[in-house]
Amino acid sequence: MGTSSNIIHIKRQFTVEGRIWEPPVRSRMIDDSNLRRIPDNDRISNLPAELIHCILAHLPIHDVARTSVWSRLWRNLWKMHPLLILDQQFFLTLRFKKTKDTILSAFSAAINMILLSHTGPILVFKLFIPPNLDMCYIHLWIKHLSFKGIRTLVLYNSETSPLSSPSHLFDCSELNQATLSKQTSHFECFANLTTVFLVEIPISAGMSFGTQLQKLYMVKCTGIEHLACQLTKNDNLRTLSIYLSDTVDLGWIECIKELESFGLFLPSADFHINNSVYLTDLLSNSPRVNTLQLNGFTLEVLGRGPSVLEGLTMKMVNLKNLSLYRLGYNMRQVLTCLCLIRNLPRLQDLFIGLDLEVKSSDLAESTIEHHLKSLDWSDVFLYQLEAVKISGVDGSRSALHLIELILASAPSLRVMSLFRSKTVSDPREKLRIEQELCLLPRKSKAAQLFWI
Repeated sequence: MGTSSNIIHIKRQFTVEGRIWEPPVRSRMIDDSNLRRIPDNDRISNLPAELIHCILAHLPIHDVARTSVWSRLWRNLWKMHPLLILDQQFFLTLRFKKTKDTILSAFSAAINMILLSHTGPILVFKLFIPPNLDMCYIHLWIKHLSFKGIRTLVLYNSETSPLSSPSHLFDCSELNQATLSKQTSHFECFANLTTVFLVEIPISAGMSFGTQLQKLYMVKCTGIEHLACQLTKNDNLRTLSIYLSDTVDLGWIECIKELESFGLFLPSADFHINNSVYLTDLLSNSPRVNTLQLNGFTLEVLGRGPSVLEGLTMKMVNLKNLSLYRLGYNMRQVLTCLCLIRNLPRLQDLFIGLDLEVKSSDLAESTIEHHLKSLDWSDVFLYQLEAVKISGVDGSRSALHLIELILASAPSLRVMSLFRSKTVSDPREKLRIEQELCLLPRKSKAAQLFWI
């Protein structure tokens, strides 16, 4: 017999922010006797380049630099790594054993050293900006990045007041993804941006993201109405999410015809809408939407009663993923939620986040319970619904009736995951709820219920 050998089939696929490597499947013959003679440092040196970059991408920058002692190949490899993550963890590591007076100088000196030592392209750059840092450093670093082919930029400003945007930021011609937190309202046009995250940004009339924008996420931003002119002319916008912004003019959202994913989280039920728009109008004017995310306040503000979405079935055939967050003891929220679900014939994935810990009155709870119990859903068939997740289940009759309605109308349901509310801690109560859930009738014989 010949020498024994192992046949190892290796399929590698490593995904790193900014780059994706997908090497083909390979088969290698490895002789055990030869493997034992390979020195350890040679094994490290012979690792594939994509695996090395994957390892570096999961290490803090301090540890990335320390890999230079592993072997001769790794000595300068970290200086070519295209990801520089100088986040809050990096800052906290530097702050250890530093005085308050020296931490900022040590922080800026460390970043200067890293950028000057880095000899390769920098595709992803994430920076935490500590309080009281001199803006001249940020301008200098951004200027350096403009020559490095930067594609993804994340700036997190820890200051409560906005910073002035570095002018060299607009020289980054290859930038296609930007995340800005608490920055200033002074912006120019980025020609190649495809993804933008804005956190607590005051948006001005002069802000523009170019015509390539595909994904826009805004969290607690003001001045959103200034984007109307640009976005209504942008046929490339596919994803739009607005979270907890004080003022939203929804009139221009109706004009965005190509949206595929839409998220709207209004901050409260007494939210004021300029140019009053209803959920019916938003959805009917965006027929391509396949993913929809709303919170309870949005359902309450934009809903129009039990018939809010009647007649919309044919227009919403593309919607497959629905997520509803913070649904409480509110009749308008519940009615709009149910009308929305029953008018989505191709719904495949449903998430409902119940927020039943706070109720306005026992009367409100009993009214909702009575309505759900008396509701006739015999004509509702969610033929393509396969997965359902419901969080905040507290065992109340209202929650159980809601679950029962969905189970009775989903013949293709495979999995329903039910996450209990924090208010349910008694083991006997957990067992009681589990027993009641097991007794609920199911339209799908293959449906599995998980009580978590």
